[in-house]
Amino acid sequence: MTAALVAESARRSRVCWLSYAYDEAGDRVRVEGRLVWHLWHEDALVVLSCPGPAEQVLPGIDRTGRVEVTMRSKDTKGRLLTWTGMVEVVEVGTASWSGHVEALLGVRLNLPDVDAAREDWAEHGIIVRIRPLPAPVG
Repeated sequence: MTAALVAESARRSRVCWLSYAYDEAGDRVRVEGRLVWHLWHEDALVVLSCPGPAEQVLPGIDRTGRVEVTMRSKDTKGRLLTWTGMVEVVEVGTASWSGHVEALLGVRLNLPDVDAAREDWAEHGIIVRIRPLPAPVG
């Protein structure tokens, strides 16, 4: 699998499935196959987690190091490829945060109030970048 295939599949489809594990009160919690909307931005898959009825919640996404990402085929809607990525939290208030918010707002469907969403994401949301890890050789 090449980096170009990962990037192209992420650009063509706005949804994917995430699987990951994180620690919660001394226990290891596993999240399997969580369907999420995303954006491919600056060589990474960008995902927002935010509580609320119109948003997606990804518990512990900011406390995991790696995520398994399954991309779907836009044509068949089935699994196209699965890759592993490293998670990086985008810090609120930084120039990077602002750029990622604007990019996400550009693809987010059905937002009744963009300004309210921007404020809600800053107060309650977590934006993560998932960078593909190099595929093992051999």
